[in-house]
Amino acid sequence: MNGSLSQSFRWKSSAVYDVDAYVVDSDKWILFAYVKVQTDWPALQEKLKQEFHLGDVISVGGALKTKTSSVPMPVDCVQKEFWTSENGAFFRLELCDVLNPGLYLDQKLNRKYLFDWIRTHPNEKISVLNLFSYTGSFSVAASVAGAKETTSVDLSGRYLKWEKANHDKNASSCQHRFIKEDSRVFLKRACSRHASYQVIIIDPPTFSKSARGIFEVRKEMPLMLEMAAGCLSPGGIILASTNDAGWPSTDFFKMIQEFSSRHKLKFEKGQLPKEFEIINHSLKSVWLQNQV
Repeated sequence: MNGSLSQSFRWKSSAVYDVDAYVVDSDKWILFAYVKVQTDWPALQEKLKQEFHLGDVISVGGALKTKTSSVPMPVDCVQKEFWTSENGAFFRLELCDVLNPGLYLDQKLNRKYLFDWIRTHPNEKISVLNLFSYTGSFSVAASVAGAKETTSVDLSGRYLKWEKANHDKNASSCQHRFIKEDSRVFLKRACSRHASYQVIIIDPPTFSKSARGIFEVRKEMPLMLEMAAGCLSPGGIILASTNDAGWPSTDFFKMIQEFSSRHKLKFEKGQLPKEFEIINHSLKSVWLQNQV
């Protein structure tokens, strides 16, 4: 597999399931289905294999995702891990006991935006703060693009370990920090010690529970943005992103625009891959640049 722009994409969408296709070799693929209703899973796996004609399908993973729960679907794992590439960076994928294989394809144009932005600042020592980092895809993209250091913050030790495997595979000279902590706590502390970052990624879950309590993105995002603005270097950028389907786009963008006006930040909407735009996907994102 070469390091060119990945062909991975959202392959199918319907009322019953959405399916992402990941190229893991020049002509080999894995599929991951987000199943919306109870269905005959083995039959669906076989159906998807038969209908995919872009190359050989090694395996089909999936998760049942309803309004009340998310459950991994059983899969006969022929391999423990797979590797795909995007913009010259390598990312580990898994299909067993996961709700996502490790790389969200709706964010691939935002990763490309970050990659290109860092490449256009080759003489700057760019530091990246990646909050709610999951498997660290934005940190990996930044690292391969030439960032000096990344700090990834997530409550899950499993996903931080997964991210480390991604960085080890890419073997860049970038320095990495992995922080197992609530992103809100870390950001508040970063502000209090006057830390500064050229890039801040804020891509939280819609809803979660932890020892610290309940997290709801609509309630938490405005305060996190205010704190992030206090840690943003001159000329730096913030990505604010949410997949909250219940948060109307007009309300989200209005809130962000009002915030950007107060802080004199340049406002630019993030892009969705075309196959996600067609299905009116819930991802909403904005890049904000400090013009100081």
